[in-house]
Amino acid sequence: MSPGQDIVVIGGGIAGVSVAYELAAHRRVTLLEAEASLAIHSTGRSAAMYVPGHGGPQVRALVNASRPRFARLAEELGAPALLRPRPVLRAAFDDDGEQTLRAKLAEQAHEPDVRQRPGDGVPRHALATAPAARASRPRAR
Repeated sequence: MSPGQDIVVIGGGIAGVSVAYELAAHRRVTLLEAEASLAIHSTGRSAAMYVPGHGGPQVRALVNASRPRFARLAEELGAPALLRPRPVLRAAFDDDGEQTLRAKLAEQAHEPDVRQRPGDGVPRHALATAPAARASRPRAR
């Protein structure tokens, strides 16, 4: 550790980089990473999706609370928007799956990004961005 450093963070995945970023506002931080680049393993290969309706109530609250931070971070870094709408379609393939999906949607009904779309007798449940996915896959039901 260099003289004058307060904290050493070991690991440059999303967790390590996030911790180092937050701590750097108040302390001198050194980030140690064994690889030549940051976030190149599972962090760098994830789907990179922000899913406000995923998980239980506590996880959803945490995910939703993080949304404004993405906009501020992009602005601070002078980077393009870190969050972009992506079409997502949640499908159920049997009665049990449909019941599970309906229960999850009912639990999330107050969340602004979640929509339920009925159509021609076949229940269709989707996030608000799913019409774009449906348009690109006309045979989807």
